[in-house]
Amino acid sequence: AETGVLNRADGSCRLTLGKTSVLVGIFGPVDSKTKTELQDRTYLQVNFQSRAEATGPVHREMEEILQQTFESAVLVTQFPRTQITITIQELNDDGRLLATCINAITLALTDAGVPLKTLVVATSAILTDIESEKQSQLMVSYTKDQENLARA
Repeated sequence: AETGVLNRADGSCRLTLGKTSVLVGIFGPVDSKTKTELQDRTYLQVNFQSRAEATGPVHREMEEILQQTFESAVLVTQFPRTQITITIQELNDDGRLLATCINAITLALTDAGVPLKTLVVATSAILTDIESEKQSQLMVSYTKDQENLARA
């Protein structure tokens, strides 16, 4: 992990987990635009940009998960009527993308000096079938192909 990698961001982080890599920029808190302004707290906006494909429903779902996760971690009431934008650029996805994003966002928020209730960290695991033994195996280090074939 490397923080402070983006000059124009208030905080940033490049994180690689296995062969999965993301770049996160934190912008704010800044004065909120009228349509996103919340009277009592910060509006947290998450933008995910995929490397290889057009951003689709899977990426929008990930943005929602990340927004909900970090709205509960950031001390949003300390900055009413402001906005914090979290921009995630996927550099490479070889599995464990959500966990990589969560860890990179936490490091970037810390780099930006945004006050947090707690540090959010994540890991991921998959459950795969071992056909020869008719058993399942829990894996914490895996590739995108293995993730796609996983049972859970």
